[in-house]
Amino acid sequence: KLNARKKSKVQNLRTKVRDSLKDWLWADQMLYDYFKGKLDQKKSKLGAEQLSERISKLAKLNTDLRESCVVAEVNSTRVLAQEFLPYSKDVLGFQIAPEKPFCRYLVVQYPES
Repeated sequence: KLNARKKSKVQNLRTKVRDSLKDWLWADQMLYDYFKGKLDQKKSKLGAEQLSERISKLAKLNTDLRESCVVAEVNSTRVLAQEFLPYSKDVLGFQIAPEKPFCRYLVVQYPES
């Protein structure tokens, strides 16, 4: 999973803290609720069976790409080229198959300009 935090860095928020953040970030919550509603409408229109089929297909494609491209998941970023460094030291890094140029787009953090 890209941009996944290291397990040692994941923290579960207490309900009180989560509620405080919702209050503080009310505008973000409104946007989230709006777009979640739009997504729910689209999912309903598509239908559960079709949605499930598409999710399965995407999961298979992601698994195939990962198996083809990822050589190793690394905790130490010292072994990664600069362009493949995660945005944070708390995020897992990936070594990719160097002989497959298309794999770089799986892990590169910033697009080339």
